[in-house]
Amino acid sequence: MMSENLVIVAGNLTRDPDLKYTSNGIAVCSFTVAVNSTFKKKDGTTEVTYVDCVAWKGRADAIGTYLRKGNPIYVRGRLTYQTWDDKQTGAKRNKLKVTVENFQFVGSKNESGGGDEVVEAERKEKGLDIIE
Repeated sequence: MMSENLVIVAGNLTRDPDLKYTSNGIAVCSFTVAVNSTFKKKDGTTEVTYVDCVAWKGRADAIGTYLRKGNPIYVRGRLTYQTWDDKQTGAKRNKLKVTVENFQFVGSKNESGGGDEVVEAERKEKGLDIIE
């Protein structure tokens, strides 16, 4: 039986990434990517899909440090299914998220949140590339 869980998302951050650390000191970063469809509706508007993502460890640190609302990003990851009980209503809730396995900065140095030499040196040191 064949099985594959692969998601590729390219779009812009809808808000600043939310970088936090677990009690064990592991970085976790949550963010949402807005992906515009390639076609227009009859009324001329474009459909937008909002994709919730979560990155861990070094990827979380890099995204939380270098990206801000509006910055473009390319994400490869896997779908993760979460379930929980709503504290207010007691109803079962669920949500799909993309767990980031790889990502790339997209756009110019200035668009990606820092064109100075120090930031660029840190990016190169960590092996973080920008797609131009």
